[in-house]
Amino acid sequence: MNTPQPGSFPLIRARRRDWEAGISLLVAARRGPQISLGKLLWEPAPEPGRPIEPTLHIDDHDAQSLMDQLWDCGLRPSEGSGSAGALAATQRHLDDFRRLIFDDARFKP
Repeated sequence: MNTPQPGSFPLIRARRRDWEAGISLLVAARRGPQISLGKLLWEPAPEPGRPIEPTLHIDDHDAQSLMDQLWDCGLRPSEGSGSAGALAATQRHLDDFRRLIFDDARFKP
């Protein structure tokens, strides 16, 4: 198996391709002047109860970069978490206050 060596620079890129559904991913590593491309190899799962190794491990910096690229591709968290979720919660809070102030008879002159 040809895996990136310590000191290599893994590269993960995500992009939408024109006229195609989904996201295209490129995984590469640079070793000196040579660039190696990552490929996915399917193999049988280990017997039940045996540990399973991850398909890919990336550090936090590369994971953040991948998440930013997926955001640039138009993907958003489905559960509304993160800053988008916090903004939505703030908007609901403001809507509650608007109803309270402008619609509640107790606050009418």
